[in-house]
Amino acid sequence: MPRHYMIDIETWDTAPTAVIRAIATAIFNLDGEVIWKGLIDCRRTVDAQIESGRTIDAATIHWWASRTTRLSEMLDMADGKTSNVEIHTASTLGNILDSIAYATSTIQADTRIWSRGHFDLPILAHLLTSQGRPIPWRHNQVRDVRTLDDLVPPSNATIPHHPLADCLAQIAQVCKAMELAPATGQPHPRTVFGAGFSQPLRACPTTDWHGATTPAPDPSTQELANA
Repeated sequence: MPRHYMIDIETWDTAPTAVIRAIATAIFNLDGEVIWKGLIDCRRTVDAQIESGRTIDAATIHWWASRTTRLSEMLDMADGKTSNVEIHTASTLGNILDSIAYATSTIQADTRIWSRGHFDLPILAHLLTSQGRPIPWRHNQVRDVRTLDDLVPPSNATIPHHPLADCLAQIAQVCKAMELAPATGQPHPRTVFGAGFSQPLRACPTTDWHGATTPAPDPSTQELANA
């Protein structure tokens, strides 16, 4: 059974160059077991990140200012109170890079790397490559939690916008969605199209770049050809 990673970050910008405030990683199985949880607190490295060329966005700062609970307060609430979480407090940019390498050190060829939307992983990838570090995952290992919203509604985090709480909520959503899928890991047609959907999908005619239309193949003919 492949190992799964969930990654969630909080930042001061939405661009790939964003200053990172915190990084959470959780390793899990699809039966819902969380094997390991880690949190990298990057608050002490904001100045170093800016000096290295990373960015802060005024709109993002305004968004965080509108929150009832600030991220710093969330992280302080979690410190020493969250059980079985390995917390790394980074004081330099190198500390962040080393902590990321440690948190992702068990990624293997069949590991799935999950995050929500096209946000967390591009920012981490930019940070790593800008500092001459390798990206520890391949493009075909990446999975998007947001795609599963059509199957299972997102789970509510116990502390909204806390990266580790978001990781655990997203893991719950992934596991629920996979319960609806067959062993291949692909959603069952009845799940996607509704209980009344019972007919197999039919091949459609295709049009090539010259504009010529090729009729859909006859399934009975294909069966004879394959016999």
